Amino acid sequence: MILLCAYGISLVVDKFGKLFPVIVAAYAVSSVLFFATYFTEYAEESRHYYNRDFLDAVSEADSMEEYDSLYITGNLGWQFNQLATEILTQYACRIDARYYQSEDYAQRYHYIYPERSGAELEEFVGDSLMVLYEDELQYLQFPYEVIDTVGEYFLLTVDKDSEDEVLN
Repeated sequence: MILLCAYGISLVVDKFGKLFPVIVAAYAVSSVLFFATYFTEYAEESRHYYNRDFLDAVSEADSMEEYDSLYITGNLGWQFNQLATEILTQYACRIDARYYQSEDYAQRYHYIYPERSGAELEEFVGDSLMVLYEDELQYLQFPYEVIDTVGEYFLLTVDKDSEDEVLN
């Protein structure tokens, strides 16, 4: 696309040499308008499509070293895709190939589907940290404590000290 634009500009400049300053000014104004929109308003609007909240939530969860294991939802907000969340987790946490292939990775990172495993989650999560999308809290059938909220995601643990059946 850039080459076609350059070719078109070249043809116009060759034919109408005096329009060169006008063309440069038009491209300069267009570039400024594009960059001003793309890196400000559009960046905020598109964060949902680039999974910014998920990446931030997983990154923050990974930085909490007091938790040995992380249970991460497959819900990206706009689609459920466990493979995509695993890839995005590896990106956000800067996981290299050797660590990914090791037992340490399999012991630390677990990918879950809360809608299908709601009651069983309490048993296998234990003292670990969960990263869940906001709509998935309804599937938890045990008391939980929200540690932090990152965009549309919650970082939470099983609340073993609670006498209530379910905390909301």
